[in-house]
Amino acid sequence: MKKNKLILLFSMLLSMLATNASAYDFEVKNADGVTIYYNYTNNNTEVEVTYTTQFYDYYSGSVVIPNEVTYNNKTLKVTSIGAWAFYNCSSLTSITIPNSVTSIEDKAFSGCSSLKSITIPNSVTSIGERAFALCSSLTTIIIPNSVTSIGAWAFQDCHSLASITIPNSVKSIGADAFHSCSSLTSITIPNSVTSIGEGTFRDCSSLTSITIPNSVTSIGEYAFTNCDLKSVTIPNSVTSIGERAFSDCKNLASIIIPNSVTSIGAWAFYGTEWLKKRPDGVVYLGRVLYSFNGEMPANTNITVKEGTIQICDFAFNRCYNLTSITIPNSVTSIGRKAFQDCSSLTSITIPNSVTSIGNGTFLGCRSLTSITIPNSVTNIGERAFSDCSNLKSITIPNSVTSIGAWAFEQCNSLTSITIPNSVTNIGERAFQDCSSLTSITIPNSVTSIGEGIFEGCSSLTSFTIPNSVTSIGEYAFVNCSSLPSITIPNSVTSIGKAAFSCCI
Repeated sequence: MKKNKLILLFSMLLSMLATNASAYDFEVKNADGVTIYYNYTNNNTEVEVTYTTQFYDYYSGSVVIPNEVTYNNKTLKVTSIGAWAFYNCSSLTSITIPNSVTSIEDKAFSGCSSLKSITIPNSVTSIGERAFALCSSLTTIIIPNSVTSIGAWAFQDCHSLASITIPNSVKSIGADAFHSCSSLTSITIPNSVTSIGEGTFRDCSSLTSITIPNSVTSIGEYAFTNCDLKSVTIPNSVTSIGERAFSDCKNLASIIIPNSVTSIGAWAFYGTEWLKKRPDGVVYLGRVLYSFNGEMPANTNITVKEGTIQICDFAFNRCYNLTSITIPNSVTSIGRKAFQDCSSLTSITIPNSVTSIGNGTFLGCRSLTSITIPNSVTNIGERAFSDCSNLKSITIPNSVTSIGAWAFEQCNSLTSITIPNSVTNIGERAFQDCSSLTSITIPNSVTSIGEGIFEGCSSLTSFTIPNSVTSIGEYAFVNCSSLPSITIPNSVTSIGKAAFSCCI
């Protein structure tokens, strides 16, 4: 065993040496004696700065990159700071980038923890992913008007960076671009930017103010999580705010959200001063009924106000006292787990405006006895009605094309269900442990009976497999102990493991 491990380690070392041996094409000393490593690019007519065979500190002190370099009697233009070029060069204190450079590639200066300032020339058009990540001493950086894109995690963990101006030339800022820039107090987002991506300013714990321009249409998940923002005004251009976008902004006391916002993710304002001080009852942000985050509403009978477009993810999650709710026709979207564990909810009317029932929407609504799904709905999500233990009847309209996995799992009061011909897909374990289900009709539109789909349906006495079905999944009818017989049509070509196990 020890010998095998030694061989494996030796092979890995050889592989690493082989990789690093080809890290650069040639090296040239500057006039100041600093050796710089290069790779050929653009059919060997240009070069990029790259790294050596060492793992760190192959560049240190002050480094000046020339506009051009002469090698083998040929003069070549330096056009790029290549990927990993100065990666983990923790002793690098300053760098001069010439105007010939047009791109700074991924991880080019990542981990240069002694680098305090840098000037990017006007020739540069793109800053790659993690280009300056973990440059923990970097206090200032000037991004020129030539730059059009800033890559994901570009300045992540630049803890000393106090301010930065993004020019109007920038059109895209990658996810987590300024994640954990804990000294960043202010930043200007230009009108050229149309979206604030996932985690862009996450954990910028000193960021006290931000102006979101009218060009922005979406704010991504975790975009401002754990910032020191006091107030936020969302412009009329924004239509969606992602999950946890402003969560844990503890001092955020004022929020202005326009009617243009039609979608707000779960926990978008969780942990804010504003949410703590809100009055009891239903909270509306723009045209969205916002999440209670597990808190009880003041009343048990709720009428959603006309004009509301979305009921947010988790909106009434664990509102144990909620008994009934009226939803107007203006609502087009009901978020995932919106009514999860509303154990006292006995009735609900879903309007014709709703097109899908999300994942876990009514999960654990154990007092719900019946529900009518309107003809507008095309999709029933995963676990949509799982553990609705008193649900006795449900009508699935012809508009539905897909039933998600575990959709009716443990609906053990459900005795029968008709699936219309419109349904082409039924997810795995969709009817698992529906112990009172005696019959079900599968339409000819369905081509497979998925894994565990009727497992534990111990009262099922008859079942017809249509000629359209070609496969029966694993555990499909496990413990269907009342099923006396079943006819498998010629269309079926595969039957999964233990498909009829314990069908005594």
